[in-house]
Amino acid sequence: MGAACGATPDHHRFPSAHFHGMTAVDVPHRAAHLRLLVPHQTPRSLSAVLRYRSTDPFAVTVSFTGSGDAVEWVFARDLLLTALAEGHCGDGDVRVRLLIPPGCGPADALAMRITLASPDGHAEIEADVCDFRMFLDRALAELALLLAE
Repeated sequence: MGAACGATPDHHRFPSAHFHGMTAVDVPHRAAHLRLLVPHQTPRSLSAVLRYRSTDPFAVTVSFTGSGDAVEWVFARDLLLTALAEGHCGDGDVRVRLLIPPGCGPADALAMRITLASPDGHAEIEADVCDFRMFLDRALAELALLLAE
């Protein structure tokens, strides 16, 4: 897994770096409605909350909730940005791929597929691209404001 293109379950992550002199800012949470893809079954509805903290500016936390307990994954912010710009990113435990209509580019994608793998299992999730684009735009704008201070 590349450093820029990776994510790990929250209990496996390294401590976040703290930027001296910066005030911690939470970008308002963004709810996303996802579809859990299960082979030979109708996709199951899955909710997620996207979170970003300025004290850990290279990470995005995604809390997935379905019929059971919430599961949190911490994604490299650049994994999501690269996938949105280039159409795909990641290897190993997390991969993100845009579902791009034929003859179109990444900017035209309406959905994305997130593949998660851990020792506890494997999941294929489909999400609306606009939820992630809007959230990341807001997170980057908040970070730019903090750096300008």
